[in-house]
Amino acid sequence: MFSLNKDEYNPAIMTDTYKWTHWLQYPLGTNLIYSYLEARSNEESDEIVFFGAQPYLDLLDGRVISCRKIEEARELANLHFKTRGLFNYGGWMRLFYKHDGILPIRIRAVEEGSVNKFSTPLMTIENTDPEFPWLTNYLETIKMNIWYPCTVATRSRKFYKLIHSHLVKSGTPETVRHRLHDFGMRGVSCPQQAGFGGAAHHICFDGSDNIFGSLFLQKYYDSYHFASSIPAAEHSTVTSWGKDRETECYDNLLNIYKDVDFACPGDSYDIFNATENIWGGTLRDKVLARGKTFYNRSDSGPPVSNLLRLSAIMADKFGSRLNSKGYRVLNDKVRLFQSDKADYETVKLILEECEKAGWSADNYFFGSGGGILQEMTRDNCGFSLKCSYMEENGIPRNVFKESPGKPSKSGRFLGNSNLKTVFENGQIVRRYNFEQVRENSKPMKH
Repeated sequence: MFSLNKDEYNPAIMTDTYKWTHWLQYPLGTNLIYSYLEARSNEESDEIVFFGAQPYLDLLDGRVISCRKIEEARELANLHFKTRGLFNYGGWMRLFYKHDGILPIRIRAVEEGSVNKFSTPLMTIENTDPEFPWLTNYLETIKMNIWYPCTVATRSRKFYKLIHSHLVKSGTPETVRHRLHDFGMRGVSCPQQAGFGGAAHHICFDGSDNIFGSLFLQKYYDSYHFASSIPAAEHSTVTSWGKDRETECYDNLLNIYKDVDFACPGDSYDIFNATENIWGGTLRDKVLARGKTFYNRSDSGPPVSNLLRLSAIMADKFGSRLNSKGYRVLNDKVRLFQSDKADYETVKLILEECEKAGWSADNYFFGSGGGILQEMTRDNCGFSLKCSYMEENGIPRNVFKESPGKPSKSGRFLGNSNLKTVFENGQIVRRYNFEQVRENSKPMKH
């Protein structure tokens, strides 16, 4: 359910439909088209994490074209263009019979998980049979889809570096991988997006309520890594008790989760009253008697002022200490969890303001959905795939565009040692497991 359906994948259809007509547009005698993928720019960062190519290569692996699929594509094209003859039926049929349904292309790419400067060629694609140069850019659409996991991985890495820097100054940096939780599954468009985005987030963080990220890594990256999480209440389970039984509801959580960490939103009614008079009042001794941690979740209202006020209340009710770096840390039995508006700028502001007030970053954990999986487009990192080289009757020619603000590169990048052949003539020739991806992307290594 979360994976890409290889049986249903039809490369003759899976492209922007105007590309169905491009086979007639290249100069007569064209025998090679060579294109490259890059992330042109990013207003948020000067680097891009390359991740997520392997699942798409898996779609291209082996016999992916059949007569049935070609007929299906021709029928759709005739309906789509309201005329016949625009779809390259003869070309696809020759490809099928000549190559037994295997795509004659070569793809080279930087390593999965690698951190690259913007405007660096991340991937190249070219036809290996001179009879099928039109195939190269026909596959642009499916190669461009990689913008999404790359952008999530890049943003997640940016979060990692931010949180880690504050933990270095005021807390314990070795706990960073558990500080940003993936809450994005409910906000994405489908399980496949949850898989791609959740897997990309796992490059830097371990916490997630998006199980598809873990399953995705198992299927495509030979991973034994599995997301970690804890039991958590939500507003429906709290409000189902009624406002007059709020204390009874929280007491029930302490009873059923005696030996495990758990989280609870305190803002179903009044989070300050709940924190001071229920968790820190009636139930205080029971909270402190546990061997595990209670995470008080702030899910509405102004995040910075809320957390500053809640930190002071919890320190008063449960106690706190000064760590070796001179910052105040709450009793280990309690922590604060911010899950509302937890985008990058908000998390940055929270950590800065709490640090100014003398609070250690150890006190705070974050859960984000839109901030890591949804609030982005292909334009965030300026992804594009452009032709940079061709051959016409065997004669090589560098090609490029000069449009202001969006020029493209020219030539082949054969001397770029970072580009390695990953796919050739229907076969994946280089794979990466998740451990390699994480090693390549280590935020503190670059």
